[in-house]
Amino acid sequence: MTKIIFSLFCLLSLSFLTGCGSSSPINYYVLSSPSTSPPAGTSPIIGVGAVTIPEYLNRENMVFNSEENALFIADSDRWAEPLQKGIQRVLAINLASLLDTQNIRLHPWPRTAAPDYSVSINILRLDADDKEATLAAEWQVTQTAEKKPRTQNIKQISQSFPGGGPDADDIAAAYSALLFQLSETIAAAIEAEPRER
Repeated sequence: MTKIIFSLFCLLSLSFLTGCGSSSPINYYVLSSPSTSPPAGTSPIIGVGAVTIPEYLNRENMVFNSEENALFIADSDRWAEPLQKGIQRVLAINLASLLDTQNIRLHPWPRTAAPDYSVSINILRLDADDKEATLAAEWQVTQTAEKKPRTQNIKQISQSFPGGGPDADDIAAAYSALLFQLSETIAAAIEAEPRER
């Protein structure tokens, strides 16, 4: 009886180890911004507010389109940070570079150190299929002193993938490129604002 129990234990242990050995490795990805020289200026002071994203994207695993109304949640491809935090971080880096200012603040900022302009972003869509990646976002620029929106808009942009189905690295790079295009639009709106002398 003891031999049978021992044999069963060995067999179960072997099965467990074999199962563990066959699992796919986990790959982690981050959003990025283009490599540029560090900003030299100190104004305007820009506050990048909290970013909101659709609930279906609010997870560690990367999410892709598999059909028109169906999603594929990747098992082994994951974001290395919460997606909304990654978007906020990259927008801050992009705006600092595009506006040549070192004065970038992330929400929440102290009342005593309010920025000249605050930017809020509501991501309406961020997805990819085998042909393209698409970003749709509602964005708003507020002049902090006035406490009312100066510019508000919805922008949708897409980026095609080269031939062949994209992998997770291609999709993270495409999302990063789309966020830079969005950052350019926001930076242009801020630059168009009259400056106090």
